[in-house]
Amino acid sequence: MCKYAFNNAFNHLEPKLCLTLWIAAVFYATYQFALASQNYFTNYHDYYEDFTTGWSILNYPKKDKADFEWETCSFYLKEIYPAVICYILISEFCRQLKYKKIIQILYPLGYITYFMGYKIAFAALIQPILFYLVKTKTNKLYVWLCNFICLVLIAFYKNLSSNFSPNTANQDVNHFKVFLSTLLISWMNLKCTHFALNNSISNVIDYLAYLFYFPTLFTGPFISYDEFKKCYNTRTYKQLDVRLEKLAENLMRCLFWYIFVEFSLHYFYFNAAIFQLELIKKLSLCSLCGYGYLMGQFFHIKYIVLYGLSTSLASFENIPVPNLPRCIGRVHLYSDMWKYFDPGLHNFLKKSIFIPCQKSGLGKLNSSFLCFIFVFIWHGIEDYILIWATLNFIGIALEHFAINKLPNRRLKTLFAAPLLAMSAVSNFYFFAGKDIGDVFARKALTEPSVNIFLVLIALYCCCDVSTELRNVNAHKM
Repeated sequence: MCKYAFNNAFNHLEPKLCLTLWIAAVFYATYQFALASQNYFTNYHDYYEDFTTGWSILNYPKKDKADFEWETCSFYLKEIYPAVICYILISEFCRQLKYKKIIQILYPLGYITYFMGYKIAFAALIQPILFYLVKTKTNKLYVWLCNFICLVLIAFYKNLSSNFSPNTANQDVNHFKVFLSTLLISWMNLKCTHFALNNSISNVIDYLAYLFYFPTLFTGPFISYDEFKKCYNTRTYKQLDVRLEKLAENLMRCLFWYIFVEFSLHYFYFNAAIFQLELIKKLSLCSLCGYGYLMGQFFHIKYIVLYGLSTSLASFENIPVPNLPRCIGRVHLYSDMWKYFDPGLHNFLKKSIFIPCQKSGLGKLNSSFLCFIFVFIWHGIEDYILIWATLNFIGIALEHFAINKLPNRRLKTLFAAPLLAMSAVSNFYFFAGKDIGDVFARKALTEPSVNIFLVLIALYCCCDVSTELRNVNAHKM
């Protein structure tokens, strides 16, 4: 009886204890990295303009601006998002009119031409034309051949854009616009492929209205056509005041996280550290873990802002949108990371690749393998992306053949901890490139066993917390 009472009490206490230890480990590790990075950058000569002048109300005089994607996010918010808001107002005014779809096509195309130039507008139309022609073929292999050709061309375009240098002849074209054009054609690729495999899209007007839907044009996430077309069902629209109130709440949420990151970049220089390999090599294991956690959280919040800005407007227009990315601090399984960090991309992979491959008799593992091949090519044919995708596939396989077959929660959590460590290292390759990823991998293989054991204890706590919160969904706009 006493043993039962003790076990029952411990089972209730264990999640709280793990949560406390996990939070303490995160705070301590990130604090250690903050100290190390600030000491390093105190007398740093900023040859590469990784820093900008900080907010005058803060004690720290400089802010980390080394992450180009985040700076592009700021550019998008200030330069393009006001035009997207105007589009929503026009769309709302024309909601009952029969030519709303024409506006959904012409407004974005006109804006791209005006803001980015006719060449980028033309590039945005190439894929839709190719896929529309391919859709007439009965064999879906033609669709995937077209997809592969387009992805190779996109990879080539990315390589060209990485070497882009503005000149006097193209003063209106800057690095931000070039990067956003890359995002545009990448997201367009998913939607074109979805269209070509989907028989519910009947005509070219519906096709182009779906492809050029302005709120998700540059930033994603992927939304299927079946969800998108609900914006035309005016009978299911909520009252305008209700939708406006929800929109204001969602935009304030995005603004909060944007300001939070801007504030944090005055104290945590994890983006600038990516380009300081010697600093990363000198970090202790604890500081390195803090650095990795900060990179992951920054990546997470970056997409909370990007996806939040787009889905808040899509939701306002009656489109069911995917949940926002789930916090990486409470996801420990590879499969859950793919399901819940980017539900839109997961939905595309599942419906367009995984399920059709399973129906053809390939089996789960082979179907997953093809999904990761697509992910590798779609994200960019780079060595660090190949490492990231390969480790993710291995993690999915280990989870399927080992973790899921264990008899109870505590055993699953115990064996998931080292798998979470591999998951983290794979993500560091994705966040920071091969050189930084190699530092983490070497550290994991050469660090004294005692230190590795302490890290695994912290990761066990993370796995337990993640298991406890697994059924709690992230926010949906």
